[in-house]
Parts: sequence; C-alpha cells; structure tokens
Amino acid sequence: MRIATLTTALRTENTILNLQSQMLRAQQQVSTGKLSPIYSGLSGDNARISIQLREEIQTKESYVGTINSVRTRTKVMEAALVGMQDLAEQMRSELIKQQEGKYDDTAPVLKQFADSAIDQLVSLLNSQSEGRNLFNGTSVATQPLINAATLKTNAFAAITPLAVGNSATVIGDSATFFGTDGNWNNVGGLPPGQTQPFAFDAAEGVRLEFGELANDDAFEELFEVFAIFADVDYAAGLDADYGALVTDGLSRVEAAADDIGLMIASIGTTQARMSDIQDQHKDDNTVLTKQLDGVENIDPFEAAAEFQLIQGQLQAAYQTTASLRNLSLANYL
Repeated sequence: MRIATLTTALRTENTILNLQSQMLRAQQQVSTGKLSPIYSGLSGDNARISIQLREEIQTKESYVGTINSVRTRTKVMEAALVGMQDLAEQMRSELIKQQEGKYDDTAPVLKQFADSAIDQLVSLLNSQSEGRNLFNGTSVATQPLINAATLKTNAFAAITPLAVGNSATVIGDSATFFGTDGNWNNVGGLPPGQTQPFAFDAAEGVRLEFGELANDDAFEELFEVFAIFADVDYAAGLDADYGALVTDGLSRVEAAADDIGLMIASIGTTQARMSDIQDQHKDDNTVLTKQLDGVENIDPFEAAAEFQLIQGQLQAAYQTTASLRNLSLANYL
C-alpha cells in the first residue's frame, strides 16, 4: 500500500509540473499573442519561415527609410532649382525692359538686380540638407561656391570695362572666368558609370540617380550674365555695345531657364519613381506581415480556451495531490 501510494504521488507531482509548464506557455500566448517567444518554440519549418519573413520585412523597411532620406534631399534640391529658374525668368524680364532702349533709366535698376541675383544664386547652389551640400557632387562636406562677396570681387576684376566696340570682349571675359573650374570650390565629379552625381538603391536591382553639379553650364551661363550686368556701367555713346550685351544675355538666360526646367522635371520624375517603389514596399510588407502573423501568432480565443482548460486540469491535479497526502490508515479503521 505504501509503495503504491508513493508511486501515485510522484506521478501526480510530475503531472503537475508538466501542467505548470503548459500553464506558463499558455499565459505567455495570451499576453503576447505569439505561439512562442523563441524560434525553437515554433513547430516544424515555421522557425525558418519566420526568420526569412522577418529579414524580407526589415530589408524593405530599410529601402523605405533610404527613400525617405533621399526624398528630403530632392525636395530641397527641387526648391533650389525652382529658385534659380525664377531668377533666370526675372533676369529675362529685366533684359526685355532694356530693349526699349531707355538705358539711362533702366540700366541702373538692372545692375542692382544682377548684383543681388549673384548673392541669391550662390546661396541656392550652396543649399544643404542634413549637413550635405547638394550641388557639389560626391564632395558633400564642401560648399561648391565661396562667399558671394569674394566671388563678385574676383569676377568683376576679370571683366573688361565696357567701351565702344568691346562688348564681345566683356562677354568673353565673363565666360572665361566662370568657365574655369579653378574658380569653383572643389566641385566633385561624377562617379564611374553614373550620369548624375548621386545614386541609391531603392529596391533590389533598382538603382536611381539624381542631382546636379554647381558648375553645370546652365548655372555658369547665369553667373556670366549676372556678373556682366552687375559690373558694367552704361554711359552715353555705348548704346550699341550695351544693346549687344542685352541681346546676348537674353538668349543665354532663356536657354539657362529651359535647362534648369529640365533639371526640375528630372527631379520630379525621380520623386514619382521613389513614391511608386515606396508604395510597393509598403504593400509587400503588409502581405509579408500577414504571413508572419500566420506563422508566429496564435488565435486569442484559442489561447484563452487552452489557458482555461489547463487551469482546470491543474486545479484538479492539486486537489488529487492534496487528497493523496491526506491518506491515513486511520481512515480505514
């Protein structure tokens, strides 16, 4: 009788330990909604599937994060380009006014505007986003242009004063100054194989390029025209030569405005492409997350029912153990 009672008690205690373990697992499932807090707790091939799904989700989230960072830069770059195009259009309007031939009245106004336009163009080409210079190619830590005051001093010194018959010389002097890369502050080149200074991976196998360099011909053209009219002084008897500068400047700012418009369109195309890819990543992650839930998660109603079942079994086991421990020969006498 004693042996049978001891064996029964040990078996009951072992059952209780197993039920306690199941109870703990059921509690975790109810509180977390997960089948198991560790991969080894998943059945069959589910652990491997769970790891693969999580890796795919994290990869796509990384792409989304990269796209968000690049979008911020392209927005700042786009705003700067729009500002440059506006400057070109304003300069165009001022030059058209010069064609009326009233240089005595209009030339001083144009000179003041052109001088201010240089300041604005320098500021726009030195635009930054997150500490990165956006128009200096791969040399993102360096501004592409020195300060506007120094730039104007150097440029004006290189331009011959306007005189009878030397309008072509004035134009050439400005073009020579701004067309020399040595006058730019370390503008980086294009990386091998790229057509634009910046590139990033937006998805697996999808690499997008964007950006412009500060020493692009369109920007140089604007600087040349602005510098000429910010430096040149009109005087009586110089109508023909000043008119030649106006005609040349008008055609050049119109061409520059068109080129900058193409740059803006290119940025817009890249932004639209980024948005499409980002939306696809988010859609993919929605599907992947549902698949992951199917592998890792447990139905809350099923978990609650199992918890209650194990709880009842454990209470019964406790009662059985208590009864066995209270057995005494005196109960049968």
